[in-house]
Amino acid sequence: MKKIRKGISILVFFILVIATSYTPSEAASGSSLFLKQLHFEVQINENGNMEVTETWNIHISRTNTLYKTFQTDATKYSNITNVKVVEVAEEGNQPFRQINQLMYHVTKNCYYGMKNKEGNFEIAWGVGLDNNIFDVKTYQISYTIEDAIAKYSDYAQLYWQFVGEDFEVNANRVTGTITLPNQVNRQEEIKVWGHTEGLNGEIYATDLNKVKFEVNNFKAGKYIEIRTLFPTQMIPFSTREENHPILNKVIKEETKWADKANRKREGKTSLNMAIVIPIIVVFVLIDIKLMVNVIKNEERLKRIKKRNPSENNIYYREIPREDSTPAQAVYLLKNAKAGLPTGEIGKIFSATLLDLSLKKIIDFQVSKEKRGKETITIRLLDQAAIQLLEGKEERVIASFLIRAFRSKSEITVKDLQRYIQNSASTIMPLQEKIKDGCKEDLERKKLINEEEEKIYQKITKAQSAYLLAFFSGLVFGIPMIQSTNIYMIIGILPFIVFNLINLVMVSISKLRISVLTQEGINEAEKWKGLKKYMEEFSLLEKREVPEMAIWERFLVYATAFGIADKVLKQLKIVYPNIENTVDRDTYRCMHLMTNTNFTRSFSNPIRNSLAASNSTMSSTYSSGIGGGGGFSGGGGGGRWSEVVEEADSLLANYDRKEKRMKPILEFIRNNSQKIKIITVAIVIMIILTIIIIAMIEDSKKQKYVVYNGQNIKESKYPGIQERIDELKEKHPNWKFTLFYTKLDWEEVIEKEGHQEGTRYPLNLIPDSSRYPEDWKCEIDKDKTFDNGTWLCASDKAIQYQMDPRNILKEDEIFQFAELKYVENA
Repeated sequence: MKKIRKGISILVFFILVIATSYTPSEAASGSSLFLKQLHFEVQINENGNMEVTETWNIHISRTNTLYKTFQTDATKYSNITNVKVVEVAEEGNQPFRQINQLMYHVTKNCYYGMKNKEGNFEIAWGVGLDNNIFDVKTYQISYTIEDAIAKYSDYAQLYWQFVGEDFEVNANRVTGTITLPNQVNRQEEIKVWGHTEGLNGEIYATDLNKVKFEVNNFKAGKYIEIRTLFPTQMIPFSTREENHPILNKVIKEETKWADKANRKREGKTSLNMAIVIPIIVVFVLIDIKLMVNVIKNEERLKRIKKRNPSENNIYYREIPREDSTPAQAVYLLKNAKAGLPTGEIGKIFSATLLDLSLKKIIDFQVSKEKRGKETITIRLLDQAAIQLLEGKEERVIASFLIRAFRSKSEITVKDLQRYIQNSASTIMPLQEKIKDGCKEDLERKKLINEEEEKIYQKITKAQSAYLLAFFSGLVFGIPMIQSTNIYMIIGILPFIVFNLINLVMVSISKLRISVLTQEGINEAEKWKGLKKYMEEFSLLEKREVPEMAIWERFLVYATAFGIADKVLKQLKIVYPNIENTVDRDTYRCMHLMTNTNFTRSFSNPIRNSLAASNSTMSSTYSSGIGGGGGFSGGGGGGRWSEVVEEADSLLANYDRKEKRMKPILEFIRNNSQKIKIITVAIVIMIILTIIIIAMIEDSKKQKYVVYNGQNIKESKYPGIQERIDELKEKHPNWKFTLFYTKLDWEEVIEKEGHQEGTRYPLNLIPDSSRYPEDWKCEIDKDKTFDNGTWLCASDKAIQYQMDPRNILKEDEIFQFAELKYVENA
């Protein structure tokens, strides 16, 4: 594996070389305008207004007017006022004079800010640098956006598109500072996201009242959106109020966009063709070595015996292991080789609280509010008993709960939910501690085979390396394949193929590793049987009714497995009046879960907090593929919210999808060797198909061929070879290059001729008696064009002029001579 890591390091090095080998320049843009830097200074006021000052440090040539537009939309902001334009210079700032008239070419040192003919607000100012004059100028454009901030019941939101898709100027650097009306108590109260198509920016809260963003190498036609949430009480005088919360909706949107951005990042990189071939050779050599390692690893895996459950328990009516924790049960049930899935942490958290209640470390009290809503209060009974808990992950969750109490003896479930929601920075470490603690406990109990678990982790790392290399090959290879350059295609394909084969082989190898010991596999089978029993209890014809105390424990694991609601329905069939018959003191879990909606209390808050943690911890534009509703600004219109799939419905379908996948995975395990052979065969067929298509496409491309006296088909191009040979005989030092256009002769003549209904012909001849009558086109006859001395050319005239045989003469051939400097000529 050391060699594999070394190979991966070399791979990453070359990727970095490629990624940094291209630097855009002002000249590359081909524009008369180029922003060296565009900076936004933004002040948010308590009334919800936003004061903006833009500083343009811009290279200008052949331009007398600059402008900026804002899409008008009364639902996003009410008005733009206080517009000012100033030129910043060393000798002092020069304010421009405001005019109240729309002008396409604004008078120098004047500006206006008003609605244009399209109904959008436009700021334009005269710079007077036309007639090929160029200079570097700095301007400050300031304005106030009224009612730019929306106030929701939980957070205030700024969502603004500072630079829009209609912005026509490239920029080397775009930066901004947003200052809030007041300081927050903790930086975590400010939540920020940025969107840009280039995925090349950063955004972060730098202080208790400041947010900064930066985008490098901005390209015209893209956009920059900023979205930030901050405490509602900062804008007490705002008139844009929405009487509903916004945080959960934003997190769902941003999480989805972040996933899109990450996928886009994997497929985005620049390519320097000058070093492609050496890199491909290095990559292929590395990959061949990696494939050899995979084959060796395959031999080692053959020595691992496949373990099956000692008994197949379709239904299991007991707790498989009395000292098992909810986290351990989930790990075994799902055989979570890579660790507990993130989506299970919320359910494990809820189940662990129920377990702590059964162990009398905490207690739940349910009371009714005036409006009939239930309030669940958590009371701490025995803090010292936490250290005696056997499960490490239980101690981790209990310790987190103690911190939420904040020296109080009790806390409501709603208070705990808010604590989780506002503790994004601590939820991520909590999740990792739960995962690590669960695995350590299972290893200690000899339910996880540590040696196999290490092999699995190594194979997982190799799989990630192959996956990265495969996608990198696709990213680099797709432009080559599209170029239909046969040498490039042959160069990149082995790299892609080797990685695909390696990826398939290690993926199949992972399926063959159980990680669990025989005891672990047996226990996992029992948990599966218990889960099925709890789900189908009321449907069994000869069911034994367990004691209520056993259902108390069952409900803990049903919550961890995500089937608590199903189990409660089963119980209500057996015990129709269960809500009114269970004793609260004796049956704590039963009373709580039959009288409240506790089962889903923590899944959503923890999932949302993890999503928020991922967003705020990353300084990059994590949702950079963006969005969906940047408010009007920056020369471009808004982009409205996409439909976000409900995370709850995805989780609800998880078990159903897992069942559908089980026979597929079993088939792969049993036919791994056949699958490898078929995969290799398919890959070879794909390669051959691509090569054949590339060769066909290459044959269709226009190309230059140096004439050698034999490489022209006389039957296809009659008379050309004879005339070239005559010229070469007279001038042996002349070199002729044939240019094959791949164009159809008849189609070219038809397109070059004057079409009926068109205003002006493409080809003209002088109005002279020197040309035959049939050189005039039939459509226009004697109609003159241009200055009155030209006539429309007929197809016959065009054919004559385009026939290369008619210029293969000593006195006309020089019109096609290649004009370039030749040393010593």
